[in-house]
Amino acid sequence: MTSSEYQQCRQIHGVAASSGMAIGPAYQLRPRETHVLRRTVVDVAAEIVRLGDARRQARAELESLQAHVLATVSAAEAGIFEAHIVFLEDPTLFDEVEATCRATNCNVEVAVEVTFDGYRDVLLESEDELFRARANDLEDIKQRLLRILGGTTAGFDLLPEPCVIFADDLLPSVAVQLDRSRILGFCLATGGPTSHVAILARGLGLPAVMGLGDTILDLPAGVTVVVDGTNGLLVVEPSPELLQSYTTQIDRERTRRAKERIAARAPATTTDGTTVVLLANLSSLAEAEEAVASGAEGVGLLRTELLFMDRATPPTEDEQLGLYRQIAALLDGRPLVIRTLDIGGDKPVPYLRQPPEQNPALGVRGVRLARSEPQLLRDQVRAIWRIGSGYPVKVMFPMVASLEEVYWLRGLVAEIGAELRDQGQPILDRLEVGVMVEVPALALLADHVARLVDFMSIGTNDLTQYALAVDRTNAAVSGIGDALHPALLRLIAQVARAARAGGAAVSVCGELAGNPLGIPVLAGFGIHTLSMSPPLIPAAKTAIRELSLAQARSVAEHVVDLASTHEVRAYLERWISP
Repeated sequence: MTSSEYQQCRQIHGVAASSGMAIGPAYQLRPRETHVLRRTVVDVAAEIVRLGDARRQARAELESLQAHVLATVSAAEAGIFEAHIVFLEDPTLFDEVEATCRATNCNVEVAVEVTFDGYRDVLLESEDELFRARANDLEDIKQRLLRILGGTTAGFDLLPEPCVIFADDLLPSVAVQLDRSRILGFCLATGGPTSHVAILARGLGLPAVMGLGDTILDLPAGVTVVVDGTNGLLVVEPSPELLQSYTTQIDRERTRRAKERIAARAPATTTDGTTVVLLANLSSLAEAEEAVASGAEGVGLLRTELLFMDRATPPTEDEQLGLYRQIAALLDGRPLVIRTLDIGGDKPVPYLRQPPEQNPALGVRGVRLARSEPQLLRDQVRAIWRIGSGYPVKVMFPMVASLEEVYWLRGLVAEIGAELRDQGQPILDRLEVGVMVEVPALALLADHVARLVDFMSIGTNDLTQYALAVDRTNAAVSGIGDALHPALLRLIAQVARAARAGGAAVSVCGELAGNPLGIPVLAGFGIHTLSMSPPLIPAAKTAIRELSLAQARSVAEHVVDLASTHEVRAYLERWISP
């Protein structure tokens, strides 16, 4: 790079993908691609068998990655690898791979490369940003398959020191396996805010700027840079004055977050005296510790899926009891809502014989699976009852769609409690029963449901998917699935009114609960319990303390009368930052 070129790239504008700022040395992360050599094969059928074996191994690896991210980041980021699995199971894509192999008598590696590159190029030529972002997912799956077919193990760079990662683009599977304690931020030549690396960066709380152009790939390793993910700016070798300015801003932001974290120990009360209870969504004991440190006033959603996955047999009743009791004890009197197993055909486990489903999101999952495998649910409910006296524990059932299912679940909980008492087992003083409202049918029956349950928790992620007919794993439509859609907001408001009228507590446990734009709307609907990822709690409490309930009600009344998601977002952004 010439000195003039170097001077020109001193400040480079890109796309703001994850907010925050960081200062540190640049580190160029070079791709480790698998090189494919073409071979003419005689036994094409054997190549097709190799492909099938590689797909199965790739799926196992992706499910392991998904579980890792679910346990260490959050469910939203874990969903990235759900989308990869969907691509991996796409019959059209792999029918073409097999057809190429048969037509040209080539080894299957070549067929994979040719087919995937063709689809990737089509996506990259699209004018739709979401389609372009999915091209990176195809590349990730291609590289995984080629590595498996070549018999090599995954390799990841060992970062020498805390640094800002530079790359043309970054495969999500590589990003999640880097040592995050040494990552200060991301600067990518391509990509945008809807890419999966951007989603991961936000989940990790790291600044990211994308779409910076190829020039950044020529920056020398170790050069000092500032990554400003809030404004979408990369500053190379800042002047002492500019460096001091950014350092001051970073220190101020760090101080603000530290103050928010300290203040998060206190309740979140609006300016006119209404307290909003903030709970945590989590999957593990480690996350429970982080939740308490972040100011969570309990757990509104304990996902139990990790206990049941990546094993040959289901967890025993005593094994489940051990984890639940540990988390309940750690919470020290704070409420704990345990969601029963929520898996289906999209998350297969070896000990369940589940046939493949064309649309697992609408198939045998959640309570539907529990009814077909009743012993799984009985063992889980028994373990929850057995946590013991003195713990404020509740049970919540997912994917409930009818009143008949609610009656069955209530009866099962009561029956198991009576059995344990008759056996002389020490059990909870009382086990409150709740349902997730994520199926529109149940939302529309909320007035009846409220009279049958102790509480209702609105899962906005799936409710959005089902109400708007949007497959969250389908890149072509995922941008439509926004929980701030006015139709969704009307549905949420209706559930809140019905719950209050029927005497059931109501909360929100989907991503909307931690969204700064969503908080005033939900509070205005009269939903005063919100459950979210632990890192979001301090900022959410600060936002609530700056809000009056009267303002929130006015905002909520206004947005439900708007005609589009765009209008809702624009109005809320103006209201929050006038």
